[in-house]
Amino acid sequence: GASETTTLHTLNRAFHSSLDARLDFALNDDIRSEFGMTYERLSTRLTAPTPSAQSITRVPIRLLAGFGSLRLSPTPIVEAELGVRIVYATSHRRFYPDPHVTLRMGQAQSLVGPWAARIGFGTFHQHLLANRTPSYSPASPFGTDLVWTVLDTSLQIPTAGHLAAEMRLEPLSWLAFQADGYYRTQRRA
Repeated sequence: GASETTTLHTLNRAFHSSLDARLDFALNDDIRSEFGMTYERLSTRLTAPTPSAQSITRVPIRLLAGFGSLRLSPTPIVEAELGVRIVYATSHRRFYPDPHVTLRMGQAQSLVGPWAARIGFGTFHQHLLANRTPSYSPASPFGTDLVWTVLDTSLQIPTAGHLAAEMRLEPLSWLAFQADGYYRTQRRA
């Protein structure tokens, strides 16, 4: 799919287009797998908000990625997923592995009602960044503008670690409790 993100005050645009193919299959009831490939193109355009402004377009980068995951269900209420996405950035001529692991548990019927829980961790390389810069425009809602940047060979690709957890419990058909947590850490590659 293709997407375009535009910020409100700086006329900064990020363009993202992708094409992917994937194959899902089950080896049996307890083991499922998914494999695929993705081609992505990322670019940005920054135009100053004046009538005589010139656009600055960053050279687009292209990403080729292969990904795979294995889902194991050792019991009816537990599922574990192990996966990796390996991205080749043509601009950097380098491979970037992004592994992830997820543990899911849940039951549609139990003494306390339906419940589900999930915890997952993964590392991700960020080839397109959104940065906030100071803005003195009264129309800027938070005093900042969002500036999109495609990371070419002049910049290092940062890595972010994401940890997410959630739990949901429905003791009655009209009552549900849900808790979510998310933690992110970022470092340079």
